[in-house]
Amino acid sequence: MLTPLRFRRQAILLAAVSSISLTGVAHAQEVQVGELLVTATRATTATKTDTALIETPQSISVVTAAQIADRGALTMQETLRYSAGVTAEAFGLDTRQDQPVVRGFYATQYKDGMRTLFGYSLIPRNEVFTLDRVELLRGPSSMLYGAGSTGGVVNVASKRPLWEAGGEVSAQYGSFNRKQFQIDVTGPLASDSLAGRIVAVGRDSDMQTREIRDDRFVVAPSLTWRASDATSFTLLGLYQQDKTASSQQFLPVVATLKAPPGRRMDSRTFLGEPGYDKLDTDQAAITLLTDHSFSGSLKFSSGIRYVEARAAFNEIYP
Repeated sequence: MLTPLRFRRQAILLAAVSSISLTGVAHAQEVQVGELLVTATRATTATKTDTALIETPQSISVVTAAQIADRGALTMQETLRYSAGVTAEAFGLDTRQDQPVVRGFYATQYKDGMRTLFGYSLIPRNEVFTLDRVELLRGPSSMLYGAGSTGGVVNVASKRPLWEAGGEVSAQYGSFNRKQFQIDVTGPLASDSLAGRIVAVGRDSDMQTREIRDDRFVVAPSLTWRASDATSFTLLGLYQQDKTASSQQFLPVVATLKAPPGRRMDSRTFLGEPGYDKLDTDQAAITLLTDHSFSGSLKFSSGIRYVEARAAFNEIYP
């Protein structure tokens, strides 16, 4: 996360040097200089303000969508795998729920700044392709978030509409017969004050454990209305359907790592009941985010979300 801040400092320095040099030749001729806009990536999770990360007196990391793509991360567990102080896969691959452990404690989880419902079978895992970034705040933060984990907070930010047209379409084929198609399209709509975005993912896949599926369908439309230069409203929609089963098999050590040659149990062995074990979830959610800037130093932000989720969870645990 230091790279964007370094770039910002370099850009500011370049702007200052340019201004000085132009001032020197202004005596000979008048030069019209256009407005120079310098932007940098910041996160509001640590302070709920626009404070730069380098000035935040608490440990925070941000994994952007570009970094997720560069790492080839397919799950939240893989996204947080290289974050310091985080055990992203405490029990290996877990199809039930994202459970990052931060500094030895399960992290409190948020989405777009609002607490997510917790449940092994009720709330499906986040689809990383629908996320703009993942923010990790280490340490206690009850002053900002109330009761929560001693280890820290994980906040995921959904992709929102952009004011510049763009898009991405891709397909994947991989291990365990994994087939996935995903699309992300955004840009301004009929007027300069309205922008939209739609993100969708479809997946048909087996898993490293036999008899377990990893099928998913996600669609996440969003709209942003810029009512004025100071006020904007963003509406986020989400529908997600998962069809899988519990991947927690816990094969015995004596039959795997300590097994004699030729008698080791296959690591893909399924210990449940074929045709019975399942974890099928459906989730629909709608979120409204409001932002209003009173001045350069005073801003109002609010969010409200409605979630409806259903789950069918069957498991034979040996």
